[in-house]
Amino acid sequence: MRGLLAGFLILWTFTLVGCTDDQQPTKSGSFDRSAMLRHYADSLIQPDFDSLHRASQQLSLQLEALSFQPDVQTLSAARIQWNSTYRLWLKASVWMFGPAETSLGSLRELTGTFPANEARIEQFIQASDTSFQNFERDTRGLFALDYLLFDRSKSDNQLIAALANPGRAAYLRALGKHFQSQVANVKQRWISYRNDFVASAGTDAGSSITQMYNAFLMSYEFSKNFRLGLPMGLRPGQQQPEPDKVEALHSKAGREGLITHLQSIHRVYSGGSGLGFDDYVLASFNGQTLFDSTSNQWARVISAMQVLPPAPLDDLVRNQQPELRSLNDALTRMTRFYKSEMASLLGLTITYSSNDGD
Repeated sequence: MRGLLAGFLILWTFTLVGCTDDQQPTKSGSFDRSAMLRHYADSLIQPDFDSLHRASQQLSLQLEALSFQPDVQTLSAARIQWNSTYRLWLKASVWMFGPAETSLGSLRELTGTFPANEARIEQFIQASDTSFQNFERDTRGLFALDYLLFDRSKSDNQLIAALANPGRAAYLRALGKHFQSQVANVKQRWISYRNDFVASAGTDAGSSITQMYNAFLMSYEFSKNFRLGLPMGLRPGQQQPEPDKVEALHSKAGREGLITHLQSIHRVYSGGSGLGFDDYVLASFNGQTLFDSTSNQWARVISAMQVLPPAPLDDLVRNQQPELRSLNDALTRMTRFYKSEMASLLGLTITYSSNDGD
């Protein structure tokens, strides 16, 4: 009898431990993941793509006006709209999952590959080829426009004169229409995807939460590794800084772009003004520690961004400003909290291979 009782107690102990593990990551299953997903869909994701779509329409119109009547006024208007669209694109580019993923790549890959391949762009212009029937993503999108609108090797008058070339003007128009169509496709697909997104409130590998979490991580690592690490010469195989590989090289918008994107990434974590991953972390077993650690490290990232000198990013890289290294170090330390600890606490699967090197 005593042996049977001991065996029962052992079995009961393991059962209790198993139940405790199953209840994680949330306390008593109290966190409403569906409500969190509704907030993301209705207050953040769809509004971001709606705003970007409106901006892309305006950008296409401004590019068309510039191509038909190139002058100082139309060039200035197109540049202003490009900058506005770029900022909205940075905010939307953190949602690269679901409707933003296609068989040809994500919206970020299709419209935001950098640096632009200037030589190939000129070849397509020479050939009057505006079909975009190729996988040369660095010849279209926002950063092909960055080259045509802001080309740092030309004066404004030279840029305007160059658009007298019908092939160049046609390529400019085609870039605007192509960008608009890519954004419109994602916006439209979200209309039908929204309900499925909210309904998939589990934490398995195919769930909405896991997909969104992986897109969040990929966006974070993209900024750390490519917007910053690549031009700084910190990627595997690089021997020295390569300042010409900054994003938005010609418009000199890369510094502001990096900051805007990092802020947009943390907005994914915080959920903006509503339920977000931070609330999910807090509702989780022992989540307060991770919440505090993440908040403290994000404060260090903010401090590092605030002290960046007010100069173009390629100049900061070229001068090897120590503030860039400090920002990179702060972002590297942040990886631990966003990635390994958050995935472990919430029971989420990292479904992509980052080769991050942290």
